[in-house]
Amino acid sequence: MNNKQKKRKERLRQKLQEANQRETSPVIDEREHFLSMDEAVEKHGKNGKVKAILYDRVSSNTQSMTANAESRKPFLQKECKNGGAKIVEYVCETASGYSYCLPEREDLFIAVALARENNAVLVVPCIDRLVRAESGGKFDPLTEKDIQRVMEVTGSVSIVSIIPPGTPMKQCRSLLTKWGQAGKNKPGGRPRKKRPFEMKKRRQQFSPIVAKLRKRGLTYEAIRKRIWRKYKTEISRSTVRRWCLEWENTMQNGRYETGRRKK
Repeated sequence: MNNKQKKRKERLRQKLQEANQRETSPVIDEREHFLSMDEAVEKHGKNGKVKAILYDRVSSNTQSMTANAESRKPFLQKECKNGGAKIVEYVCETASGYSYCLPEREDLFIAVALARENNAVLVVPCIDRLVRAESGGKFDPLTEKDIQRVMEVTGSVSIVSIIPPGTPMKQCRSLLTKWGQAGKNKPGGRPRKKRPFEMKKRRQQFSPIVAKLRKRGLTYEAIRKRIWRKYKTEISRSTVRRWCLEWENTMQNGRYETGRRKK
C-alpha cells in the first residue's frame, strides 16, 4: 500500500468517525434556544421596539479585506429596523466559528458585555455567525454540545437570529452570500456567455450616429475617435468606412435604412 492509498484510507476513516459522532450527538431544535425578531420584540420589547447589539463575523482575513461583512451590513441594519430592533452598537470580527474563547473571539465577548450593559438582545444574521457545528461539516446542524459552547459565552443574554432559527444551514449561507453580493452590486454566478454576433449587433446601433457625423463632413478616423470618446465603444476605421459607403449608396437610391442597404 503506497502513501497515496494510506492517505485516502485515513480520510475515509475520519469521515466515518465524523458520521458516527453526528449520529450519536442529538440534533437540537434551534427554536428552543434562540429567538426570531418577532419573538424578541414580543418578549423584550417596549412599545414595539427592542434594543439590540448587532454582531457579525467573517472567517478569514481575505473575507475581511473584500469587505464581505461591510457589504451586508446595510441589509442587516434594514432587517433589524423593519423587525422592530433599535441598534445600539454594531460589532464585527474576523475569527473562526469553531473557536469560542479569548483571545480569538474577543469582539464576541465585547458584544455580549454591551448587551448586558444596555439591557439589550444580541442580534446575529444567523446562528452560524456565533458558532459552527463541532462535527466540522459545512452544513451540519448544531448539537446540544454546540449550544452549550454558545451559552458559556452569552449566559443570560437573549440571542436573536435575523434568519429565523431552524432554517437549514445551506439556505442560511445562501442568504448571507446574496446579501453580500447585493451590497457589492455583484450578481454572482457564472459569467454570461456571449452569443454569436452579439458584439456586432451592439456596434450596429451606432450606425445612424456614424451617418450623421459623416454628413457633417467628419473623416472616418475622426468619427471613430468621436465614438470612442463619447460612448467608450471601439469601432474600427474599416467598419466606419463601410457604414458610410452603405449610407451614401442608400441616399443615392433615395432610401436609407439604419446601417444597412435595403435589398
